[in-house]
This record gives sequence, structure tokens and C-alpha cells, in this order.
Amino acid sequence: MAGTSTGIESGSSSEVSTTTLDSATIGMTILVIGSSAGLYSSFCPSWFTVSSDFFNTKGRTGNERRIREGETAATALSLLEGAGSAVIVKNPLPLIGAAIISVVMVAGYEWAMANPSSDEDLSGDLLGVSLYPWRAHVSTMPVLPRRR
Repeated sequence: MAGTSTGIESGSSSEVSTTTLDSATIGMTILVIGSSAGLYSSFCPSWFTVSSDFFNTKGRTGNERRIREGETAATALSLLEGAGSAVIVKNPLPLIGAAIISVVMVAGYEWAMANPSSDEDLSGDLLGVSLYPWRAHVSTMPVLPRRR
């Protein structure tokens, strides 16, 4: 892309660019968002695990505390990564991306803790098709469809 500037070249202006979106800014923002989501999976279990019966019956209070500690650590590191990337590309977009993905991830964990899974009947008629044979289970034994 001729004429685009990354803001990293020698002699480039030290002003913050909030109006231009060059390839370096877009690329850095995408990398920050992806790696920030990975930080949450490093500090916390999956949303599926958090909403499972095991999580909600075995030491729920301690589990919630540990999840919130993981959320705090991952959010802090995500925002630091976004801030550092924003300095490199001289554009606040990576920091904004880090803040947005942090809100999404924390909201997902909080929703999973507040809405534990249940034994809902998945034989409903989404598109008129029984979902029961494809139901995901945590058990090691496959579950066969109900015989009627």
C-alpha cells in the first residue's frame, strides 16, 4: 500500500494518530484481541466448565473467587498489552480492542457463573429436528437417544 505509514519509521512524527487506520494499526489490534482472549483461557477455565454441575457443586465459593482472580489478572495484562501496542503504532485502537475483549470475556464468565447448566430437554423442535442425538455431554459414555 503505497503512501501508508506505520508510524514506526525513523523520523516519524510522535503525534498520536486517531484518524488514520493503516495496516500496522489494524494488524496490531487484531493480534491484541486474539492474544487477550488467550490470556483469559490461561487464567480461567472455559465458559462451559464454569457453567457445569461440577463447578457449581464442589466448592462454588472458592471457584468463584479463583475465577474473579483470573479475570483480574487477564484484564490487567490485556490492557497493558493493548496500551503497549497503542504506543508502538501511535493509535489508541489496540487499547480500545483490549478493553472491548476484556468486557466480553468478563461478561461471559460472570454469565456462566450466574447461569449454571441444567438438565434441559433438548428434544425440542429447532427447525423441526430432534437435537437429542447430538446433545453434548461431559460423561465418557455416549448417551443414546431416548426410545419412545
